[in-house]
Amino acid sequence: TMTIMDQNVVSAEDMSAAIIDLSNDTGTAATQLSDSVYNAISATGDTANAVSLVADASKLATAGFADEGNALGVLTTITNAYGMSASEASAISDSLIQTQNLGVTMVGQPASSMGKAIATASAYSIDLNNLESAYVSLTKAGISTEESTTYLSSMFNELGDSGSTVAGIIQNKTGKSFGQLMKSGATLGDVLEILLDSVNGDTEALMNLWGSAEAGKAASAIAGQGVKTFNANLD
Repeated sequence: TMTIMDQNVVSAEDMSAAIIDLSNDTGTAATQLSDSVYNAISATGDTANAVSLVADASKLATAGFADEGNALGVLTTITNAYGMSASEASAISDSLIQTQNLGVTMVGQPASSMGKAIATASAYSIDLNNLESAYVSLTKAGISTEESTTYLSSMFNELGDSGSTVAGIIQNKTGKSFGQLMKSGATLGDVLEILLDSVNGDTEALMNLWGSAEAGKAASAIAGQGVKTFNANLD
């Protein structure tokens, strides 16, 4: 850990003491925690908050029935993709647990696969809570967490493709691209309501707007439960 940490920020002595304190609090071996701290600093470049990040990952793993490595991985992936600070890991953990409570999934499941969807989501200004609410909708519709990742990635890519049918409808109805609409504060539920209104509320016609079956299934799962339900979960 000393080879990668910034000792101008935290001294080796203080880092050692912090790791031992965390070991006493969690019951996890200090050597294992030190490896995790190394990985946290490697992923985020943040020496000051590395131990607290590992502590948050440990709590998330326990509450979410997840492997500590996967929990740390999803926290660092989210902080990096969304330009967040490691100090925000506790709030991220809370939202992931809420996703577990509302959906039909355990934190360990999205932790191992969510990274594939996060990069696409962040590129189109889809914030973490919208992404998590989408997982809630899809898993409650009986779609596995792993399949949900594939379906959501397809849906996001098609919404962001200026040449797609759905992107054209959004542009015509709002004067904005999908990414611009999300950046302005719209929710995924709002976007799907625009598409649903364009086919007079016909969910079968909504599915037919999409070029890929996976994207259509994702949209249908969210629309089928209702935009109000999606936004309530988002809140």
